[in-house]
Amino acid sequence: MWMALKHHGLDGYRALMEHDLALADRLAAQIEAAPDLELLARGLSVVCFRLAPPALGTQADRLDELNKRVLAAIQMSGQAFVTGTSVRGQFALRACVVNPRSTDADIDALVSVVRQLA
Repeated sequence: MWMALKHHGLDGYRALMEHDLALADRLAAQIEAAPDLELLARGLSVVCFRLAPPALGTQADRLDELNKRVLAAIQMSGQAFVTGTSVRGQFALRACVVNPRSTDADIDALVSVVRQLA
């Protein structure tokens, strides 16, 4: 952290953090607007969500299994990096935006990849 502060300065470091937070906000907004995605948790640059096709309703076991398969497919594809976690007993995809080179297009691609690999 010291090196980042030394290199970017306090204002530059703030700008990097604001950039990551804005991208996380973009991801959360896309998830909330989508009928097939569910936002499970949001904090700082972390967004926890899951694919929740209306056809599956609230079948927890099937939703968990679907999202575990989607996570594995995303990781194997190399198209994005997300991890898995549990939020209130539900399996979730966990995205953490911490790369200053990430763009709006990267966030849009993540949402697209989740759907494609489902």
